[in-house]
Formats: sequence, structure tokens, C-alpha cells
Amino acid sequence: MNFSNENHFLNTIDDLRRRHQFSENELQKLEHLKTTPILSLAYTDVGGFDLKNGSFSNEGQTGTYKLKISYLSSKNAQQKVTGFIPNTVEDL
Repeated sequence: MNFSNENHFLNTIDDLRRRHQFSENELQKLEHLKTTPILSLAYTDVGGFDLKNGSFSNEGQTGTYKLKISYLSSKNAQQKVTGFIPNTVEDL
């Protein structure tokens, strides 16, 4: 049996899509990410990831995300980070 990180990341993304409501824009971004090399994926039920400074907060403040994906840009092969499932005032 052949296991790869790509398969693991794609399976995790599909699982999260079944468990959470994603916006139309987020769904489009996820489809694009499936065609790029994913470097890492981090998810939390409690708290959130701040994409500006890379930190994690247990409080999940507004402006943080429950899902953070690092990937290689298909345009210039630079590492990029994007977030999904934003924490909102209702979540806090």
C-alpha cells in the first residue's frame, strides 16, 4: 500500500468539507489547492490560527482561522499560507 502526504492532506480536506460549512469562495480555493503541493495542514476545534504572524491562540479571536494550509504557489514555487473557517464573534 502506498501512502503519501498528498493523499493524507486531500483526505483530511474532504473530511473537513463534510463536517463544516465553507463559503463558495473557500470551496473554490480548496479546489485550487488540490492541484498544488500542500506542505502542511493544521486544524483546531478550539482557538484559531493568525495568518499574519503565524501564531495560534486558544481563544480563537475574530480574524483567526480554524484551518490553516501551507502550500507551494504554482506561479513561483514560493510557500504561501491560507486560512479557512474563520472564527467570528458568534463562535466566541
